Amino acid sequence: MTRVITAEVCVIGGGPAGAAFAARLARLGHDVVVVERTAFPRPHIGEAMAPSIWTVLDLLGIRDAIAQAGFVRVEKSVLRWAGDTDEDVSPPPGRFGLMVDRGRFDAILLDAARKAGARILQPARAKAPRAGAEGWLVPVETGEGSILIEARFLVDAAGRYSNIRKTDQPTDPRTVALSGNWRDTSLGPGPNRVEAGTTCWYWGAPRPDGAFCAMVFVDADQCHGRRRGDIEADYRARLSESLLLRDCLRGRLEGGVRFHEATPHQSAVCVTENLIRIGEASFSLDPLSSQGVQAAMNSGLQAAIVVHTMLTRPVDARAAMIFYRNARKDTVERHRAAAARHYAAVAGMTSARFWHERAAMAQASAAPMPLRVPPMFAGRARLSHDVRIADVPIIERDRVTLRKGLHHPALARPFAYLDGVAVETLLERMAQSDSLEALGHQLARDTSRERGQRMVSWLVERRILVASE
Repeated sequence: MTRVITAEVCVIGGGPAGAAFAARLARLGHDVVVVERTAFPRPHIGEAMAPSIWTVLDLLGIRDAIAQAGFVRVEKSVLRWAGDTDEDVSPPPGRFGLMVDRGRFDAILLDAARKAGARILQPARAKAPRAGAEGWLVPVETGEGSILIEARFLVDAAGRYSNIRKTDQPTDPRTVALSGNWRDTSLGPGPNRVEAGTTCWYWGAPRPDGAFCAMVFVDADQCHGRRRGDIEADYRARLSESLLLRDCLRGRLEGGVRFHEATPHQSAVCVTENLIRIGEASFSLDPLSSQGVQAAMNSGLQAAIVVHTMLTRPVDARAAMIFYRNARKDTVERHRAAAARHYAAVAGMTSARFWHERAAMAQASAAPMPLRVPPMFAGRARLSHDVRIADVPIIERDRVTLRKGLHHPALARPFAYLDGVAVETLLERMAQSDSLEALGHQLARDTSRERGQRMVSWLVERRILVASE
């Protein structure tokens, strides 16, 4: 007999995005059930995380648990990219990233969701959901029998290969990561290593278990239709060409070579009135950013605020959906442009198709309009004719709401607050000022003298403020 479970929100997938979402939404007072198909800790490749991950861990309240998990601290990174010399790209003193075992890392995250009040079904396999009269019906198979979840809202956190959506065709060049764990090498413990090759790029880092993980990112066509033995031979040959990772070959390859899809992608639809996609079910970044897991967790945290808004304040549901779509677009385009710049740095030194195809993925539309910085001026200032004032959705007190925003071609995105000052207040202070100096004094009332002057300079530099004619 099928057991029926009712829930306000059903999350399919208990990885970093799903767990972050469930923990945040449960703390906001919602009834959340998570369906995760595998038992934790599950086998998973190692993952490098930038120092900024600690901000996300603080938001989830799991800093201490991660700090005590025995993961490798990444305090030094070496880059050999568009030149013949190694570059130290280590974080500032006192800041460090992590090389984590994803199996254990994911288990800590999901446990945080459980402690926050989310119900966890694991291991449990969710079948294709179907729309019901009041939301969604999700059939689930567990070792103890069948379950039917009746949920008002559905969250797709099932990863890149989610069966809830049709697989979208990637627009970026197809990339595959060839990965191997090496024992008895001279490379670990030591820094993370990133290197540009002839027709590939390399990434390597010590794992928490003492092995050294070496990855080679290649064009997917290089692996299509080839036997596993041939792929491993190609992996070894490419490592022999790497100045930073070739010492792996002096050690022992443990468990053979694995290959993983590494092509950036995004789903056509990320949010509707009763469905939201998070993590890799929504998008994935170029692995060159080393921020895939952090971006997935951030999307889960943002989505929790969006869903909370849609469930508790329906009048702002449309604004919440717009906020989520804009946030995803901003994340994808920002990382795509950054990755393309790195690829272009190498493409300028070679004719290899691998580099030129990836360098071409920069989107000019993602960057703000380039402007020559104008000098400061005396006299009365006014808003540029290019400025447009229109509402923008922002997060405020755990909900998405609309606030008056300032739009301008020199901005990557509009803003509702500038250094903590609302656009409404900024416009009032401008109306009360007959010069830039006076405006700085007016803004100092809301912030400080130094910050007021800095804000005026910023507005002039972007030609948001121009001289009155």
